[in-house]
Amino acid sequence: MVVAVILVITAIAVPRMLQARIKAKEAAAISSMKTIQNAQILYTQTFPEQGYAPKLAFLGSPSGSCDSISFANACMIDSVLASGIKGGYLFDIQGDGNIPEITYKLTATPDGSGTIGSSQCAFSSDQGGVIQGHSANPQTVSKLSVAVGQAGCGGQ
Repeated sequence: MVVAVILVITAIAVPRMLQARIKAKEAAAISSMKTIQNAQILYTQTFPEQGYAPKLAFLGSPSGSCDSISFANACMIDSVLASGIKGGYLFDIQGDGNIPEITYKLTATPDGSGTIGSSQCAFSSDQGGVIQGHSANPQTVSKLSVAVGQAGCGGQ
């Protein structure tokens, strides 16, 4: 009887714990995207001749040193985020190819490890600052695309 009760409690608790873990990863990804967006604003003010940073690495320190700040070594975000991999997500910036860069696209996609507790929610944004959540599954990407609020990725 005791074993049956423990199994029932486990059957209820484990899925909820995994869902909480997924939501925490999504919230961390959104927070990292906001950090990148703020860095992009600061970057355009610091390097107006460059516009927005065309690559994520430019916002960090590819050389590993912040002794000399430049448009390709801005030291505005931490080195982990600048590497493009943080908290189970892959982050990327794509500039528009102009100088100065007047637009960019920022994406955060699950790292694809497929482990239990991995998110299926990807995020995107641009210079407008609105973070959109959508399914990371290519077959459903057009079916869900909403602004991210307190409910996370489309309230999933």
